[in-house]
Amino acid sequence: MTLPGIPDDYYIDGLLSEGGTAAVYRGINQRDGYEVAIKALFTSRAKDDFVLRRFREEANHYLYLKHPGITRLVDFIEAKDRFYLIMEFVDGIPLDKYLNTITGPMSEETLIPMFCKILDTIAYLHKNDIVHLDIKPNNIMVLSDKNIKILDMGISAIISDKSNNPKKCGTPAFMAPEQINLGNLGFYTDIFALGVTLFNMLTCQLPFSGSNQTEVFKKICDEPTPQVADFIETANPKFQKIIERALQKEGKNRYQTCEEFKIEMSEILEKQENKKVNNNKIKLKKMKVVTIGRQQGNTIVIPNDNFVGRRHLELVMDDLGNFQIMDLDSVNGTFVNGRKLTSYEKVTLSHTDIVRIGNTTLPWRSYFDEEVPTVVQPSSMKKWTCKICGYNENTNKVCTKCGAKKGEKPTGADINWRNVLSIVMTIFSLLFMIMMVLRMLGVFK
Repeated sequence: MTLPGIPDDYYIDGLLSEGGTAAVYRGINQRDGYEVAIKALFTSRAKDDFVLRRFREEANHYLYLKHPGITRLVDFIEAKDRFYLIMEFVDGIPLDKYLNTITGPMSEETLIPMFCKILDTIAYLHKNDIVHLDIKPNNIMVLSDKNIKILDMGISAIISDKSNNPKKCGTPAFMAPEQINLGNLGFYTDIFALGVTLFNMLTCQLPFSGSNQTEVFKKICDEPTPQVADFIETANPKFQKIIERALQKEGKNRYQTCEEFKIEMSEILEKQENKKVNNNKIKLKKMKVVTIGRQQGNTIVIPNDNFVGRRHLELVMDDLGNFQIMDLDSVNGTFVNGRKLTSYEKVTLSHTDIVRIGNTTLPWRSYFDEEVPTVVQPSSMKKWTCKICGYNENTNKVCTKCGAKKGEKPTGADINWRNVLSIVMTIFSLLFMIMMVLRMLGVFK
């Protein structure tokens, strides 16, 4: 079998699959013996400028992406009206087939690690300003070692490129409302498709289905997210909350990053492992939420620190005693161990973590005791003046300018010669002024 325009170096071993715009063939590079996948754009679709531009853009995306979860581009061939992508051959099983023939509805222990790898790969695309726009199980390959590869970036787009024509592209059951309604696309568009994929991995069903495309679109845009428990009674109820957020109708209400999505997914598995380790002997605590800010009405009020926002951050303790912190879009930020959190980023805290907002280091663990002070003065941040160099220090017990400890007094070796010189110059200036006054009075000439 041959393909017009493909060099003789490639032996065509047969057809792998066909889609709406291209066919994929299995090939062998006879120079090195490596298998490749050859994606051939249909000549009829190559006449569509939009389709052809997308095909070339797909090649450009692959060219600059280097990630173990993304297929590697080997070559791009243009021969008259023939266009080909030569990709590495991925020896695996599409996720939809994997679900239907091997696992069925996935267990938490299998699903969460695999889904987190999918999130990591899409997060890499997003960091490179690319939105995939066609995430679905059929475009995810499961390898023999349970790693994954994301396929088919045929309709992916550079999110900052405003010239991209928002045509109604994608797989209907996985399309977000803004794709259906030709609205503004964003990374949150991929989050919606990831939510549908997660639902499918849990249940082997689609959350929104119908007898035709119009019915599917109407359900996606108008109907609430179905209950996972209606399909799998034994499913962890925490998945429902995660899926409902990912499938919000408005993009701004979904997870804004794959990292945020991953945190909540990972917590399910961590909590299950904690339960096993402790043999269900964990003392349950009531869920508590603490808000901290400058304004009255917060659980903890910090009134005398102008760098603290009106409603700055939220601390949550769950029923297992785990702590989470989230910055509430503050102006000056929330710092955990010196790292500034992004707005609405959730971070799980360990007991040794140091949390700072403005000029205040928070004794956050004490906020969940029986008696919690409702007003916190930034007393732990009292200023002190270094006796060695005179620097006004805010937070540390060691001067950040000269390294002296708080309260340390100067020795002969610590004399500040700049200060000595300043005093000498001041004395000479005073003597000179006295001499000038005396000269004006005629005391001496």
